[in-house]
Amino acid sequence: MTEHLNALPDATLLHEFELLGVLGSGGFGITYLGQDRYLEKKVAIKEYMPMDIAIRQQGITVRAKTTLQEDTENFDWGLKAFLQEARILAQFQHPNIIQIHRFFEANGTAYIVMDYVEGETLHTRLEHQGKLSETELTDMLLPLIEGLKKVHEAGILHRDIKPANIIIRTDGSPLLIDFGAARQKINNRTKSQPITALITPGYAPMEQYHSSGHLGAWSDIYALSAVSYHCLSGSPPPEAPARIKRDPYKLAHKYLKTQASDKLLKAVDWGMSVDEEKRPQSLQEWEAAFSSKSSAVKMPYPLIASIAGGLMVVSGLVYTGYYLYQQDQKNPDPVLAEGDSQTQPDDNNTIPQPIIGDNQTSPIDNSTEEVLNERNTNAQGCNMSRE
Repeated sequence: MTEHLNALPDATLLHEFELLGVLGSGGFGITYLGQDRYLEKKVAIKEYMPMDIAIRQQGITVRAKTTLQEDTENFDWGLKAFLQEARILAQFQHPNIIQIHRFFEANGTAYIVMDYVEGETLHTRLEHQGKLSETELTDMLLPLIEGLKKVHEAGILHRDIKPANIIIRTDGSPLLIDFGAARQKINNRTKSQPITALITPGYAPMEQYHSSGHLGAWSDIYALSAVSYHCLSGSPPPEAPARIKRDPYKLAHKYLKTQASDKLLKAVDWGMSVDEEKRPQSLQEWEAAFSSKSSAVKMPYPLIASIAGGLMVVSGLVYTGYYLYQQDQKNPDPVLAEGDSQTQPDDNNTIPQPIIGDNQTSPIDNSTEEVLNERNTNAQGCNMSRE
């Protein structure tokens, strides 16, 4: 647990939740460890508390720092953005994206109730371990990409991907937490008082440093690439503004060629392009650059069963046709026996076979009809003799 001067005191009740302490804080809010007194389980509770534009009054209530209309409007607008983001993220259920259970307004502000996850942040692991191997990195990266794809499809960006916002659970699986979309919105609105905590040097792309930046999936890809670079090199890459003129960034596929495969390192360099238009434009595109798993098409089981059944039917028909052909070769037609007035057809007089898909029926000449009629007569005679 950590201490925070503006945090609510322990044992504070927020509906059915009792606060047990502070898990962490940033420029946009405070996250508490809470206890659900109904379900008797621990939860994480995030409070809307933008430090640059808000203060806590009388120990509990949160309000804008001043009574000026602009400050009040910015605070209220940010509060709505905070709740709207919670409403959207609550729709996602993915094992690698933080699960939101509920949100509510109280004490002049708002709260989001989320899963409390046991584990350590990637930031902590890198402090202790220094680096990750390529296998460790991709085992973490690929599940996060899958979860983030769902979020991007809904038109939401994370905007604050960094080692501190990736939790490695006790079972080794990764979890992406603390989305910064609402922070970006309020940061763009409060230009005179930017929420600087939104920008994490080394991980934030250049377009997040100004309000008119062209944000998109490529912005989160830059941050993921920066995290990957840190995991392989042991230190974060240089911050984006420092790369505009004389770029001090050391290309991963040259600097780290002993740490990972050339394919992965070049994908990291691609994602770290300063110009957003030169980066991959989607997570699918970036993933395909280094992972063979991304190109694998998983065929649903019903389709596999249908194809297998069709192949069995086709093989059965082919076998039956071949068997009948062999039987026909062993037992020549008796009506075409030697000495009969009817001559056996040669290669130039065989019955044309229909072509599959052709609407034309096979022509049958008069001699063939006579043969078929005689065969039927003989067959009837055989049946009568048996009776």
